[in-house]
Amino acid sequence: MKEKEEVNQGILETQAEAEDGSTAEICGFDGDGANKIREAFTNLSAAYNELSSMIDESLANMSDDLRGLVELTESVESSLYSTDVFFYIMLAVTCFLAFLIVAMMIGVWFSAKNVSNCFTKCIARAIMWPLFIFFLVLSWIFATVFLVAQLAGADFCIRPDDYVTEFL
Repeated sequence: MKEKEEVNQGILETQAEAEDGSTAEICGFDGDGANKIREAFTNLSAAYNELSSMIDESLANMSDDLRGLVELTESVESSLYSTDVFFYIMLAVTCFLAFLIVAMMIGVWFSAKNVSNCFTKCIARAIMWPLFIFFLVLSWIFATVFLVAQLAGADFCIRPDDYVTEFL
């Protein structure tokens, strides 16, 4: 930034000298040659000022975009905090399913060893069949809900009818 200010100050001083109309010697040229050099320098300094303002404007716009991106990221992060509950529910369901799988493996191992005791009967009759039927009914319900949701969503592909728009 300091160098930019020094360059700007040097340009302003040179422009002030050029505006005074002094036709002093520049780089060994005087008269017409000095005027051409001054004119070229004036054009160059105008182009430099235009480029400098364009870069400053682009950086300001980029800064605004980055601030907007940071705000968007923060809002997404705050929205994700509300999903922690669902994460813990899914973790509990996963642990429950892992327990069921381990119980099934133990039942299969006892069955392979021809061990029939109270534990194997409890696993087969009290855990496996009721949970199998429960998850079977649950899967039917979810399949029906997903099918209805897909059919309702498919209506929006072309033109939703009045019933669907009223429902939603």
